[in-house]
Amino acid sequence: MAQFRYVYTNFWEDPKVSECFTPEDKFCFLYLLTNAHTTQIGVYRITKKLMAFEMGYSIESINSLLDRFENHHKLIKYNSETRELAIKNWGKFNLKNGGKPIEDLVKKEFRFVEDKQLLLYVLDGVKNEKIRKLFIDELVKAGLVDAPEETKPQKKDSSPSSVDGTIDDTSYGTSTSRGQNENENENENKNINNIYIENEKSVKPVDNVDNSDLSDETSDDRKTVPYNEIIKAYHDICVSMPKVIKITSDRKRLMKAVWKENKDIKAFINLFTKAQKSDFLSGRDGKWTGCNFDWLLNNKKMLRVLEGVYDNKPSVPRANTQAAVKPSNFNNFTPREYDYDDLEKKLLGWES
Repeated sequence: MAQFRYVYTNFWEDPKVSECFTPEDKFCFLYLLTNAHTTQIGVYRITKKLMAFEMGYSIESINSLLDRFENHHKLIKYNSETRELAIKNWGKFNLKNGGKPIEDLVKKEFRFVEDKQLLLYVLDGVKNEKIRKLFIDELVKAGLVDAPEETKPQKKDSSPSSVDGTIDDTSYGTSTSRGQNENENENENKNINNIYIENEKSVKPVDNVDNSDLSDETSDDRKTVPYNEIIKAYHDICVSMPKVIKITSDRKRLMKAVWKENKDIKAFINLFTKAQKSDFLSGRDGKWTGCNFDWLLNNKKMLRVLEGVYDNKPSVPRANTQAAVKPSNFNNFTPREYDYDDLEKKLLGWES
């Protein structure tokens, strides 16, 4: 498995990329070209679940993106049965140079391709004569093409960095050869946006990719996050705390994180109830008034609330102030008793 793939810088100047690709299309196509599962021949096995995990999208989003690239942009083919994906112009830019190491690797990777039709799809973009012959030989073995009477020499593809700057709309953003018909290319560039607009109605929307915090809510039959119900529960229970005026993307992420762990609104109700019962969090004791919706949904703060850190403490009775004072070392002896009247008479000499 190679540790690098060719993606030329003028990828971003390609008319199909700049005019027809959405931001999600660009991200997805770069992933398809450079992910760690790609092979030297441009046909590799990858599951939709793995793509969803590595790109951070839902399964529904991956289905829509693959449908766009296969049926609308016409740049890939995906076999859902064998889980194999082929990239149309892969050979044009990744199989330009031959040599025994490359040819041996290509032969080796042929053995792992289950759907040989995908090799036929990639063949059109292979310009290197020796490697193209390897593809044809493999397809002849599979019975997909007839053995050629003679091998016709193939035109060598010009450098991807063409001097005249002409761009091929299906080439990952790389330049075409100088000999390409300029008028034909210019007309296609003018009409490509109109074609995209006409066909856009038939393209399935990419589920949730414009809103990353909702991207996997509908995957695997999971319930969607009831944002409005959570906010309503907060308002109904935490009556002494600040109201939520707007449901921002940050607040959605907080609610979604709690929902993913519990899948039940009762978790929110329990949290809000404990917070409202707390004299400290509700501000009833006058010591602090900073508790609000965002503070409660913070992971660390929420855990402390649920563990009872902020619960009201039972009142401790004060000690009786009239209770006898424990004698100290100074007065811990029995005092002497005196007859003060008799003592007075003696002192004054009243007694003879």
